[in-house]
Amino acid sequence: MAGRVQEHLRSAARATRLAVGRPELFALNGIEAALLWYDTQNPQQRQQQLDDRVLRVLEHLDAHLTEELEVRQLAAVAHLSPSRLSHLFTDQVGTSITRYVQDQRMELAARLLEMTGEPVAEVARRVGYQDALYFSRRFRSRHGASPSAYRAQHR
Repeated sequence: MAGRVQEHLRSAARATRLAVGRPELFALNGIEAALLWYDTQNPQQRQQQLDDRVLRVLEHLDAHLTEELEVRQLAAVAHLSPSRLSHLFTDQVGTSITRYVQDQRMELAARLLEMTGEPVAEVARRVGYQDALYFSRRFRSRHGASPSAYRAQHR
């Protein structure tokens, strides 16, 4: 736990030196993440704590978000069968693994569109989609606007 908290606090400190975007918001995100990790140890929240195996999978997903991710490989990370992991993940996180990955990728894409001038195809590639057209359809479905229109609205 201490290692995770320290990592997020270091991230907050590094964020204050960013030359792009809004460094103060990145720093606040790091501090908030550290506080959320501390809150996982709150005795009043014990019944809502994540299983360590699900936590390992979440950390793996966040670290490898742009890669091809298969439930079979994630199950190996958790030392569970794919079926058991799928059920446990859905029960504890409230959504399927596939949906979680898609949601995380779309949120990362939205931040990249807001903060960079990269072409949509490059943003798609950076968040794990090789087909920019498929990415654009998924993005529109999630955010209600094409990636280009979303960028124009949020810049």
